Parts: sequence; C-alpha cells; structure tokens
Amino acid sequence: MDTNKKFQETLTLYQEGKLTEAADAVEQLLKINAPNADFFHLAALIKKSQNEIERAEDYFRKSLSIIPQQPVVLSNLANLLKLTNRGPEANKLYKEACRIFPNFFDAWFNRANLCIEMNDFKTAESCLIEAIKIKPNENTQTQLLSLYLKSARYDELLTVSKMFIDKYTRSTQGYLYKARALKALGFDSDALHTLKAALGQVDKIAEIQHEIGLISYEFGDFDRAKDHLNKAIEEAPEYITAHRTLNELFFQSNDDNFLASYTSALKAFPTSEFLYHNLAAAQTSSGNIESAVQTLETALNRVGKTPNLQHGLGALHVRLKNYSKAQELFHSALLQQPNNLRFLLDQVSLFLKISNYDCQHILDHALKISRFNQETWAYQGLIWRLTGDERYHWLYDYKNLLREFHLPLSSEASDSPSFLNELNEYLGGLHVSHRQPLDQSVQGGTQTMGILFDDSNELIIDFKNALCECINEYIANLPKDPDHPFLSRIGDDYRFSGSWSVKLKAAGKHNNHVHPFGWLSCCSYISLPSIRGDEGYIKFGETSLDLGEKEEVAHKIKPEVGKCVFFPSYFWHGTIPFTGEAPRVTIPCDIDPIRLMT
Repeated sequence: MDTNKKFQETLTLYQEGKLTEAADAVEQLLKINAPNADFFHLAALIKKSQNEIERAEDYFRKSLSIIPQQPVVLSNLANLLKLTNRGPEANKLYKEACRIFPNFFDAWFNRANLCIEMNDFKTAESCLIEAIKIKPNENTQTQLLSLYLKSARYDELLTVSKMFIDKYTRSTQGYLYKARALKALGFDSDALHTLKAALGQVDKIAEIQHEIGLISYEFGDFDRAKDHLNKAIEEAPEYITAHRTLNELFFQSNDDNFLASYTSALKAFPTSEFLYHNLAAAQTSSGNIESAVQTLETALNRVGKTPNLQHGLGALHVRLKNYSKAQELFHSALLQQPNNLRFLLDQVSLFLKISNYDCQHILDHALKISRFNQETWAYQGLIWRLTGDERYHWLYDYKNLLREFHLPLSSEASDSPSFLNELNEYLGGLHVSHRQPLDQSVQGGTQTMGILFDDSNELIIDFKNALCECINEYIANLPKDPDHPFLSRIGDDYRFSGSWSVKLKAAGKHNNHVHPFGWLSCCSYISLPSIRGDEGYIKFGETSLDLGEKEEVAHKIKPEVGKCVFFPSYFWHGTIPFTGEAPRVTIPCDIDPIRLMT
C-alpha cells in the first residue's frame, strides 16, 4: 500500500464530508502502519466531526504522545475540550500552542473566544490584540468591538470604532458600534447622527436602519421606529431580526399591521424557510396556533421537509395535544439533525408529557452538547423527581440554593422606602410599551428594553451596588461541590449577563419557566399591590409542561418591597396572579461566573 497516497485519499474524503468512508479508511491506516502522529490527528478530526468526542480526544492525545510539540494538534484538542466545557484545560493547550508558534492566529483567536465564554474579558482582549497583529482583518477587529461592548468599556469602544470606520468605511459594523458606545455614554443625539450619516456611506444599510429603529423604539417614538424598521426590511426582505423587532413593536402597540411584514416578504421569497418559520413562531407567541399550523404546513409543501420546519410543526402539535403526530415530526427532524439541542430537549419534554421517563439517554446526549444549558438541567431534575431519584434533592437543594435578602439601601442612597419609590417612578418611564413582549414569561404586563444595568442613572447605579452586596453574601455562603452543575461553576468573580424591569398589571403573572443561558438568577421587588393570601408569591418547582397531578410547588416566597430572591437559573419558577389594582414592579437579572484564564 502506498501510505502517503492512502493518507491523502482519506484526507480528501474527510474534507468532502464523507465521514463514514473517511473513518473506515483512517482505521485501516492505523491498523497496518506504525504509530503515526498525522494519522492519529486525522482520525481525531474525523471522530470529532462524527461527534464521537471521547474517541476523538484519545486520538488527539495519541498524536501528541508521538510528537508533543504540535501547535495545530494542541489547538485542535483545545477546540474539542472547549466544546465539552473543559475551559481551563483548553486554555492551557491554547497557551502552549501559542508558545510554540507565536504567530498562530487560530490559537490566539480561539483562546480569545474561550476567554469570552469564561467572561475573562481582559485576557480575551490581549489575545485578540495578538490575533489582530497577525491577521488584521475586518472579522477579528469586529470581535474586539463586540468584546468592548459586552464588557461595557464604552470609551475604548468609541475610540476603536472610530479607527475601524477610518479603515473600513463601507462596513456597517464600525458605525453600529460607535453609535452603541455613544448611546451608552449618554450622547443619544450623536448616536442617531452617526447612524444617519452611515446611510450614505455603507454598502448594506439594512442593519443601520434597524439600529435607528431600535433606538427610536426604546425612546418610545414608535412611528419613527416603524418607519426605519420597515425600511430595513425593504432593503433586506429576509432580515429576520428586523421582522422580529418590527412585529414585537406592532404587537406591543396593538398595531393592525402585526405580521404584515412577513406576508409581504413571502410574496417576494415564497420558498424562504426562515420567513415561514419565524412567522409561525410569532403567530404562536400571539396565541394564534391554528394559523401557525397552516403556515408551517404551507412551508413544508413549498420548501420541503426540512428539519426545522418539521420540528416547528411538531412543537405546535404538542400544544394541540396531538402527541403521536408530534412524535412523528420530532423523530424525522432528529434523524436529520441528531445534535440539535432544541430538538433533543423538545423530544424529552414530549416524553415527559406522555409519562415516558425512558429518555435519560437523550438528556445525556444533550448534556454532552451543552453541559451547562439550564433547561437541560431543569428536565434532568424533573425526571429525577418523577422517578424518585434522590439526586433530585441534590440538584434542587432549596435550603442552600434558594435564598432571600433585603436590599441594604439605608446608606448614602437615602432611606429604603423613599429610594425605592424614586426608583419605581424612574422605572415607570422606561416601560414604553402597552403589552407583554412576545415569547416571554410575562403575562399581563410590560418589560423594559435593553440592558437595565447599563443605565447611568444614579438610582440604577445605587440599586445595582446594593444588589451586589447581596450577591457577594449569597455566593460566599454556598457549599462546595465540584460535581454539582451550579456549585462547580463558582468562579473568581461574576458579572450581570442580563437585567430588565417587569411591570405587571392586575391579574398579571409570570408563566412557569427557567432561564436557559443563565447561572444565577434573581428577582428584586420594587413596588407591590396589596396582597391577599398567596397572591403574587413566586413559586418554585412547578413546570411549564402542564403535568396535572404530577406537578409540584416545592416552595413559595412572599414578595416584599426591597426583597431580592436568588436561585439557580435551572429552577422552575413562576408567579401566582394577584388582584390588587396597583402594579407589581420588579427587577429580574441573570448573573454569570467569571473564570480567569490568565
């Protein structure tokens, strides 16, 4: 056998996506030849593509055992470990790859992305700067802009975005990030001026129009927002984000044009899978299930039996309790995309609804794909409870993980009641919409836009500082457990990954839900109506699956003005409706751990 020729043929099969043939061919190479670092490296890449993670790792390590100083293999193994949420191990391998080959762009760039995932923004910045030195392209520099925005370093973002615009005048990204920096720094009119000037400069104006629409929406100028969002869609009829924003605005302002943008765009693009899929999602969120079913059935006829369309229709049949039809569609979608996390979790949800608890293998697969997805752990805990597994009490340790505090607001902020009254009044001005948002847990109320804790108002700053005192105490008193999906993630510090305000009207509530991408969640009570019995209580344990007598409210907490309640983001939670006339105003937030990668 000509070994080199066989190796090149196997490599070609892998590059063409013929993974089964490539896997057979590389196994033959490994059997009939002496241990070879390149053969093991190729075998590892093939097994990784086949989602055989353990075998892929084994082959990477065998390649390195033959030749340890291989920067590309080290980086590729780090990529694998990063996928499996083994960040610290991946970080060491990226660092070693960069030490061996200082001009290794991929290793610097991928380590930067790992650091971003770990919320170590300072190390991510230094890695991106090294990557830019090696390859100063638009994509890498855009990632640096994104990092400055995510880490709220608005002065640096403003400076670097100006430099970006000078170099890439026709690109939308520089103008978008410059406008976001200006807005965050309080220069709202300058932000709008930057975007309007960009309309005459950039090649693709749809994103610019969308950004102007977003800012106008946030300021409560709905007519201007609608105008610019419609212009964005006129420029790019398949621009799904603009459709979502526009129809969210139409829905919240009770505008009769709700969903008209999708209908118009589909006339020009009658086989657009994404338009059909998002139209059906909006119809579902607004309560029009029958129309959503018709939309997806039409799409399947016009576009074909794609996995997303089949899964979407299956999810609708679950809502309609047509479980056998839903199972048929879910099965077909999973055959085409067996590693789609959304498909896997919805399959588990369906099994639980029909009391089929033989789905641990599906959850195990989902956890391999995304170890810390909170919805996955919510379902895991539910299965353990329903099957009497003691691990449920380990996962849902209400005694240690569910805590309530009273905000320490008696310092410079002024006395607690008057401060909270002022904060409540300020928050009222931020609630510019008239209805609950689409596809959220809020029912009978409104939710603020954007990131609340980015607001520079002193009331928000003082509230955030008080909340941090509670967070520090909560984390400091957590038990240690390196195997626990919540406790094992305690980091070197923390950051807010989301913050907003919710204002519920009489009979308003939060439907039962979890926060899929969080770690630690919190709800703080700013203003409350009069409460009778357990009205307005936050409840834990009861799911969104409507399991009847199998549902369980494991714990309830009475709301009090100035109280904040902390819990892991995978805890099922919702609220009991209240009848009082005064609104219920809260500030929920999500908190992520920071793991330093230095």
